[in-house]
Amino acid sequence: MSSIEVNPQTADTNSKVKKIRSFYDRKLLPVAKSLRDRRLLLFDLTPDPSRSTYYVQRARKTVMPADFEEGGCQSPEDLEVKLQALWKNGGVRGKGAEAGSVMAKLAASIAVLSKELYAVEEQDAEVSPLTYVMF
Repeated sequence: MSSIEVNPQTADTNSKVKKIRSFYDRKLLPVAKSLRDRRLLLFDLTPDPSRSTYYVQRARKTVMPADFEEGGCQSPEDLEVKLQALWKNGGVRGKGAEAGSVMAKLAASIAVLSKELYAVEEQDAEVSPLTYVMF
């Protein structure tokens, strides 16, 4: 391949980067500006003055793998639903509830972008001779 030929993989990557930048400029920045102008926060960054402590006595004291596992998203539609639930209901209190509702409107656009960016990596059967393979 000469230096003036277009590498299809590079072209695909450049196309994806353009889509991400477009999403950022056309969707995410306006929402961020709107939240900032209205002085809305997704997360309250100050302690809650009504609480004397954040300590919670746990009934179960053993940490399980499920405590750290989410299971992921099976499809762009699933991603949209989970993002909406996260932003509308999950951990957003006080002033953040309104900001979460604003962010939830982005979930559909993020799902569409994820569908456009989805790619299955080609598997190469060869292992580099510089890589130690253990069987």
